[in-house]
Amino acid sequence: MKNETLITLCGSNYGETYIPATCNIENCKVVNLFARGSQKSQQVSKKFSIPLYKNFEEAISESNLAILATNDDVNTKLSKALFDSKIPFILEHPIKTHNLESIISLSNKHKIPFLLNTHFTSTVPIKKFIASFENISKYSEVQLIEVSANSRTLFSTLDIIEKLVGLDDINVISTTNLGDNHLNHVLNISGKNVVLNLQTWQNELDDSSDCIVGHSIRVNFNTGNLLLANSFGPIVWAPIYSTNYPADYTIHELFEDKNKKLDVANYRVDANKDIITQLIESNFDECKAYYERYLKVSRAWEALLPNHTKTLQSKDIDHRIWKISK
Repeated sequence: MKNETLITLCGSNYGETYIPATCNIENCKVVNLFARGSQKSQQVSKKFSIPLYKNFEEAISESNLAILATNDDVNTKLSKALFDSKIPFILEHPIKTHNLESIISLSNKHKIPFLLNTHFTSTVPIKKFIASFENISKYSEVQLIEVSANSRTLFSTLDIIEKLVGLDDINVISTTNLGDNHLNHVLNISGKNVVLNLQTWQNELDDSSDCIVGHSIRVNFNTGNLLLANSFGPIVWAPIYSTNYPADYTIHELFEDKNKKLDVANYRVDANKDIITQLIESNFDECKAYYERYLKVSRAWEALLPNHTKTLQSKDIDHRIWKISK
């Protein structure tokens, strides 16, 4: 990479969250925005004083790194031009397996790296949860993993599971529709018993704001239970209770936002900063080492994704949960 990192950002919706991350990286900036020219893209262009292009070749003409934050199929199409121009890039998730295989094939052919951004394994709460799992696993055995997610977060949830136990071998024992809004998978993953519950509805904005849960994982060990309550914590370790020593029993809170308010924006900025920095500092072989892992997550996602996701209007969603007082 050159001393100065000049980025073309492709996509203005979620793509906008990458811009603050570049402000925290030395000699790094977004120089161009490639988008369709929607009202949103015009707002982002004006807000951050970034030129807006509708022609991709023009948008990448002065860049040495790109971020593909449009939809899966468009990202795949744009990646071909980036390989031809020898520009490394960051790719947004989720991505279908055949698209990912095509991108990996071109990456290997051109020796130009890319990284897939699944976000959550780079956030502070999930890093803490994974580290806690690894530590407890040194002296305990996993009995059962219970997972709750929604259709939008399934890909990143499986990325977390891959970090915990791998995704080398997935056997679907049973799949059950729980009413209109939930799907239950009973699985064996890498020799571990896993129950996966999926919320299969979303609001009409398709922004996850009404999702009951993003990423919730409970690991039952033979020594106790480790719980990630939701995407940003809290994380709790509850050892098995002993009636012989009740005075010694303690539930340990391993992570909770100290301000009691979720600083989601900063978590995302930090995660995006990490992957941009990683791509800047990595060579092709270092990035290539992740490709097989990406494929495992994508294949699992396609196998377990619900066939249909129900869209509800905001007026049909019960928001009373937000009004419950402490």
